[in-house]
Amino acid sequence: MRRALALLLALAACADPQGGTGPVPPLREVASVEISGPGATLLTGEVMALTATPRAADGTPVPGRRVSWTSGSPAVVAMQGDGRARALALGTATIHATVDGRTASLVLAVLPAQAGELAGRWRLRSFEDRLLPAAYAEFFDEPVGDRIVRHVEIRLDSAILDIEPDGEYARRHIFTEWHDGVVAFRYLWGDHGQLALGGVTARGAVSLESDYIQNLRAEGTVHADRTIRLREPLWVGEALQRTVWEPRAATSAP
Repeated sequence: MRRALALLLALAACADPQGGTGPVPPLREVASVEISGPGATLLTGEVMALTATPRAADGTPVPGRRVSWTSGSPAVVAMQGDGRARALALGTATIHATVDGRTASLVLAVLPAQAGELAGRWRLRSFEDRLLPAAYAEFFDEPVGDRIVRHVEIRLDSAILDIEPDGEYARRHIFTEWHDGVVAFRYLWGDHGQLALGGVTARGAVSLESDYIQNLRAEGTVHADRTIRLREPLWVGEALQRTVWEPRAATSAP
């Protein structure tokens, strides 16, 4: 009697909803993983929810699988087990989602939320795609005092941008004037004022407004590669130029 009852229970367990019997279907194999989220840029302090979708070879989702989340740069973006990414510092981080040995990746860029996050010393790397030091202006047969100089070249040797924790900035550019290949003069030009960020409405937007020279303003963007790119005059009253600023290493020259 007990053996007959056990046999009936085993048959009931194998019965399908339509009344038939058959083997339990095998688990579907994960062929790929897809990561999605609301964007690829965060401000420091923000949290973004990411979603990982495992897919079979035919592209259909495979539900019910565990996702393992990791960050290639946890000091920049920290990942939580539920797929939430927290932005910690300026830079980029590659996020990985792994399911059953299959991995997908997504690069997130973190931009500063406060001007004070850019505090420090920055050096001008280039203007109009010219690396410093570089020729800034040239003149030929130029009257200088009581003589004519065949070739006058003004070079931009270096430029420094100091940013304080409260967003106050000070800029200075150093030029050298050469007369027929010989150093004749050196110039120092600069200004000071307030740096501001665009915030959530204009992520990465940055502006420098001088308190020293009326109507002097530079605008541009901050990038996750730790550069500030501006449109600014390199000498008072002159046309705007494309510039790239980068953090100055403690041991580098000005």
